[in-house]
Amino acid sequence: MTHIYSRSADGRTAAAIPGRPGRLIGHCSFLILVLFAACPANAQQQISPSDMPRPGMTQDRLYDLIVDIGTDVVISGNIVQFSYDDVRLICISDSAADRMRIISPIVDLVEIGSDQMLLAFAANFHTVLDVRYALSDGVIYAAYIHPLSPLTNAEVLSAIRQVATARNTFGNEYTSGALVFPGATAQ
Repeated sequence: MTHIYSRSADGRTAAAIPGRPGRLIGHCSFLILVLFAACPANAQQQISPSDMPRPGMTQDRLYDLIVDIGTDVVISGNIVQFSYDDVRLICISDSAADRMRIISPIVDLVEIGSDQMLLAFAANFHTVLDVRYALSDGVIYAAYIHPLSPLTNAEVLSAIRQVATARNTFGNEYTSGALVFPGATAQ
């Protein structure tokens, strides 16, 4: 059911009955008054439209965010290739499976030693946090993998920054630039 809210000049909010334009809900005034009287004063704050819950992340909203923050954006079906902070990234999403991932290739596995692999494993626990170093088809990637619909705009933007930073710091700092989880690290 759709509800239509309007605000009068004195700041009061009224709800129109769907299907009956111009007719305000008046029969419930007494009940609303009783309910408000039973609530503490701080619970009577009005909710602005920006405070209303938004529908979950969609592919279109995800793509809009990437276009806003990225450069050289190429969208082909469910794959978006783009650059951020001079790092090439790929976003792959599947709305039917409610999954998405942002990845950036780093290096071929055969080009690194076991010491770098161990440092990457330790970083997955301590310093790359939301991003992971991952291996697929012989290539090491920085990867952020998450369900699509629960994502917020801020989480998507953070994921993009973290993947780019993890890619740039592979081989030295091994960090996503966010927080560091304390504990033992590989030496």
